[in-house]
Amino acid sequence: MEKILISKEWDRGYAFYAFKPKGYIDNFFERTANLMGIGYDKPRRKWTAPAREESISFLKKTFGEGCLVWRDGVEDTFGKKKANFHQPETGKTVAGKPRRAPRKPSVELPEHWQLALHRTEEQLKVKR
Repeated sequence: MEKILISKEWDRGYAFYAFKPKGYIDNFFERTANLMGIGYDKPRRKWTAPAREESISFLKKTFGEGCLVWRDGVEDTFGKKKANFHQPETGKTVAGKPRRAPRKPSVELPEHWQLALHRTEEQLKVKR
């Protein structure tokens, strides 16, 4: 049976389903072309569709009733189980993406690499 990995995701307050075939599915593009609102998201490397009941029912009708494999094993079907997905943090940067804590190095850099890193940072500041 054909399996599709799927999850519910959020971007700028908009909910959508992100999915991709688990393995090779023959004629995947042609079979999903009639799904309203489908598109390929290059940065995520996944197909996306609006978070509506019609999207889920179309995928189940096209690929079979048990085709969807939900991330974390939580099914997000309307009227059945409710998913434990949350909206992103409210602390956002200018670009609208959530802020990330700066990574701390796991190992202290040798002195010559620290000096090279400092020189590179200074050159980038000069070039803006």
